[in-house]
Amino acid sequence: MYKPISIILLVIFFANCKKENHISEQSTAFHLTQITSVNNGYQEFFTHDNELLSNYSVDIYGTGAITYTIEYDSQSRPALIQKNGTVCASFSYHQSSVSLFIEDGLTDSLFYTMGNTGKIVRLEKYDDLHGTMQKNADKYYRYNGNNLIEIECTEYNPSGTVKLNYVESATFDTRLNAFESIDASPIVLEFLFQHIPLRIFKANSKNNITHLESTHPSDGYTLMQNIVYENMSYPSEVHYLKQQYGFMDEDILIYSYSD
Repeated sequence: MYKPISIILLVIFFANCKKENHISEQSTAFHLTQITSVNNGYQEFFTHDNELLSNYSVDIYGTGAITYTIEYDSQSRPALIQKNGTVCASFSYHQSSVSLFIEDGLTDSLFYTMGNTGKIVRLEKYDDLHGTMQKNADKYYRYNGNNLIEIECTEYNPSGTVKLNYVESATFDTRLNAFESIDASPIVLEFLFQHIPLRIFKANSKNNITHLESTHPSDGYTLMQNIVYENMSYPSEVHYLKQQYGFMDEDILIYSYSD
């Protein structure tokens, strides 16, 4: 049941749509259609209908695709998201904020405050604890031009006291990131990629991240990216190296686009 609070969260396992590697016949613009992981064995597919992201799907290690379908209202705003045919999130719009009510995940409600330019400036996360909506996190977004360069995070205990504070910060190059070619709101992309901090920054930025780090006391990380463009405005390959928990994770992501 959706929670009646006006004040969100796979993705890929929150970020945050496609069935296979086709572009809808109704779509004519240049869009990202597929991401393939060389080392970690997953593929992601993006489908647009009427120039809006309609489906996102991810197939991990060939185990079968998880597909998210986005439905829009009469103003072309996201209204519902389905996961494999079952509604998992719904949107509610207010004058300067957007609420996302979740039926799939640990967080029951996300409340986004939008700035004058339409960018996300604050995210409040709430859990349903025995029928009472309880805030578990606050995030403040800071931009430099068209790029999200910092998220200041506070997490709370069930008692309402502060559990911890940390900062995630990013640096960028001057070329367009692949998510710029996806016609979807940053809130949709944040939902789809909610467990991937790198994607949260990409969803709210124009350029490509070269360095990302978190000061989280137990879950901190450092990530570096080397982007290959091959005479394209958008990346064709991204080589990344992530250090977390004393381990190094390396991968190469191959990006495909509509013609």
